[in-house]
Amino acid sequence: LGVALVTDVPWVGSAAIPDGDVTGMSVSVDVSTVGSVAEVTLSIDLSHTWIGDLVIELESPVGTTVRLHDRSGGSDDDLVGTWGTTLTVDGPGTLADFLGESPVGTWTLRISDRVSGDTGTLNGWTPHLVPPAPPVATAHPPRARTTPDAAAPNPSNPRTSIPSSFG
Repeated sequence: LGVALVTDVPWVGSAAIPDGDVTGMSVSVDVSTVGSVAEVTLSIDLSHTWIGDLVIELESPVGTTVRLHDRSGGSDDDLVGTWGTTLTVDGPGTLADFLGESPVGTWTLRISDRVSGDTGTLNGWTPHLVPPAPPVATAHPPRARTTPDAAAPNPSNPRTSIPSSFG
């Protein structure tokens, strides 16, 4: 579509993650630049005393949902990194599920703490939406040139004809 996307749309703040609440919390960022998504990564900075309690999902403006974190990591503290580079998507779904979608609208991150007793805080998150690479310029073949053939007199006609050929 030829229009560059906003590649980083950060949400910065501090939001407590409800402890032992399956419903959890939602935070969103709005993207208004048109185009299509060719690559997605998502950075997160989340403090928690037991990340094995957490389920984290990303939903695109058209409703595609990918489970980024599904109670993995056991008793590890904190979740800081980038899905698509330093963190592995647990699924169901993959970041590739967002490819080709329009980024316009609200991107929502949902976090739920499925077990009580450990508290956490979302410190920030940033979806990185990368547009398709611009088309690569290709060399055009040289244009055909018109070159005259040798002039030939016509013995029956006093005129000289100069035919042309393409080469």
